Amino acid sequence: MKSIKSMESLKHKTVTPRQIKNLVNKALKNNFRCEPAAGFVYLETLESNDLFTTGRMEGVYLDSNETSSKVIIIKANHIPEEDRQFYLGCRNIANKTEVKILRRANE
Repeated sequence: MKSIKSMESLKHKTVTPRQIKNLVNKALKNNFRCEPAAGFVYLETLESNDLFTTGRMEGVYLDSNETSSKVIIIKANHIPEEDRQFYLGCRNIANKTEVKILRRANE
């Protein structure tokens, strides 16, 4: 645990614009990559007619473009009954949504 004296010295430390620029350049040079959680895949990696779940919703993947995927939501779990009709049907969901595959279309 840090002492109070060392924490007080951190309060007055300022970051210079040059340090910010260096951090940004380093981050851009290393290329940002994100991976889905273990056991999950991104929605954009599915094939047409794959069945998936997000945990709260189950659906069928149809198609995707650069930013979103078109899906049909067939089941909305853990959602209040009065809101359920809003979630069901054809929806657009972000490509980077983490989903678990329930069944592949070609199986």
